[in-house]
Amino acid sequence: MGEFVNSRATDILAIGATAIILVLNLVLLLQTFGVAIPGMAG
Repeated sequence: MGEFVNSRATDILAIGATAIILVLNLVLLLQTFGVAIPGMAG
């Protein structure tokens, strides 16, 4: 695709942001179902 290819830094940032969002969604689901998460107040 030539000039439209993402740089390696953009790919790494996108993967990192995706991982953070997935972890936060998992935390939210666990809290919703009443699972105690060590290190989190609640």
